[in-house]
Amino acid sequence: MAGEPIKMAVDSLIYFMKSLPPQSKFNIYLFDSHYSSYYPYSVEYNETNVADAIKRIKNERFGFGGTEIYRPLEAVFNTKCDILFPKVVFLLTDGYVSDKESVIRLIKKNSKNCIVNALGIGSSVDTDLIKRSAKAGNGYS
Repeated sequence: MAGEPIKMAVDSLIYFMKSLPPQSKFNIYLFDSHYSSYYPYSVEYNETNVADAIKRIKNERFGFGGTEIYRPLEAVFNTKCDILFPKVVFLLTDGYVSDKESVIRLIKKNSKNCIVNALGIGSSVDTDLIKRSAKAGNGYS
């Protein structure tokens, strides 16, 4: 992601961070041609953790590769879920993926244990990917 789409994605992510319900947990996975997560496991939603995440988001450098969604989603789905905290994923992307059908199958396969909401950022986003990902994940686009 680069330019205006990345600014919109950063603003959206910060908005999501500030809108999480009290007593929830969160983690952030970044992806381009590689992926990483901010924390090794989901952390409690509190003032300290949110401030840390927002600071990291604002200092992040984006736009260095492709849009590889499958592996980070697989990592999210394979992360142990706390039964008291249902797993809800907000997928933000500005691009296309070469393995769209695999991504959608992966989301559908995990839809019993997780809700996936998808948000497309910018004019070059694959709207079919966004709509079908949300539908497969019993979420919204």
